[in-house]
Amino acid sequence: MKKSFILLALVLIFATSSIFATGSSEIAEDGQTVFGFTCMDQTNPFQVTMKNSVEAEVKAHGDKLIAIDGMNDQIKQNNAIDDMITNGVSVIFLNPVDKDGVRPALEACKEAGVKVIVIDANVTDTNLTESFISSNNVQAGILCGEAMKAAFPNGARIALIDNPLAESVVSRMSGLEEALAGSNIKITGLAHYSSMNTVLSTFEDFLQADPELDAYWGLNDEFGLIAQGVVESAGRTGDIKVFSVDGSPSAKASIKEGGLYATAAQSPAGIGKKAVEVAYSLLDGKSVEKNYSIETILVDQNNIDQFDTSAWL
Repeated sequence: MKKSFILLALVLIFATSSIFATGSSEIAEDGQTVFGFTCMDQTNPFQVTMKNSVEAEVKAHGDKLIAIDGMNDQIKQNNAIDDMITNGVSVIFLNPVDKDGVRPALEACKEAGVKVIVIDANVTDTNLTESFISSNNVQAGILCGEAMKAAFPNGARIALIDNPLAESVVSRMSGLEEALAGSNIKITGLAHYSSMNTVLSTFEDFLQADPELDAYWGLNDEFGLIAQGVVESAGRTGDIKVFSVDGSPSAKASIKEGGLYATAAQSPAGIGKKAVEVAYSLLDGKSVEKNYSIETILVDQNNIDQFDTSAWL
């Protein structure tokens, strides 16, 4: 009898942990289509906004979304995708942690007949996915580069943290380098992203190594605001300009207050809405484009009054 109780307890624990692992304890109702969503980091406000947009659109159709945080760990994200397949999803909205490391999960989706729509940051093997919806990240990098040239007509020394694993950041870097080519603005400090725990110290190290630094570039607004904090702590406000990408409410508020200098604003809600539109087209048997690009807009201290600082675009 004691062994039976122990076995029952273990079964209940396993069932409960499985529910939390999949992010859903509800069974889809008859006639509902089940979608999956997983992003790099569900604490990132941009990615939360994409998720909320996708969820709102899916629910408006009377269907169900299972959302699981990738937690900046590709193994965990791959396991999450396996869980979604087991839970009977028809389409997965994917924002990959690692454009290469996600391949085993994509192959599992292909084998299971689950369609994958990639959002914001692409995968390497696009033959395993249906469509990619993102901001025009090359344009975002170009906008930042052009803003830097306008702010520093005589040249500047800039420092930045990039992320070679994220296709969106690679594209932004490409645009930034394209815009800066031939100018007197030079990247004198460069580090690769490893974890959020190191971002603050890396920006501090850049300034300590180069007291003549003129600007920081954040691969997103979260990084940009951390860099702005370093600038303010060092008493260099107005001396060092900080540029970033996203257009988050916090970044726009900082720009309005004279903090951040500029951000190339994206529309995460627009990306999510377009992704759901493409998903239902696929389920209806319609053809879709392989790529959809959402325009970005430069927001800076010259035009900030034209924007709502409390919301994303």
